[in-house]
Amino acid sequence: MVADSSIDTADALEELSRTLRTVSTLLDKRIGGHLDGIPVAQWHVLAALDGGEPLPMASLQSATQLTGPSLTRLIDAMIDANLVLRKVGDVDRRHVLVAPTRRGSQLYASQRRALSSLREDLSADADEVIPAVLNLLDRLKADDRVG
Repeated sequence: MVADSSIDTADALEELSRTLRTVSTLLDKRIGGHLDGIPVAQWHVLAALDGGEPLPMASLQSATQLTGPSLTRLIDAMIDANLVLRKVGDVDRRHVLVAPTRRGSQLYASQRRALSSLREDLSADADEVIPAVLNLLDRLKADDRVG
């Protein structure tokens, strides 16, 4: 009798999804613990804007994984804190672009320095998580070859 590989695949996908979500949450908590008083979501926005070029809200939504209304509230708070500014696109006035202010860029640079000490905290987590994720990916590859 041949085992039903679709069940193994579904189990591996569910476990991989939970594991990656847990890792993402843990990473954001670790990062948040090393940031000097700004929320992790603001750090994600400043990181996305690090090149200095204005970005559309859709790009920031991908970078932060926030819904439209939540991202708008976050950007509003960052404007109030003089970390970013919002402007209308030059070509298409319907596009809203967000750019870092000098203060936002300086804050991001200082936060990057503060995060340099995070490496040691993450090393222990990585030793535990990476083998688990690789194992799940191997299970998925094996299920794909069987099915």
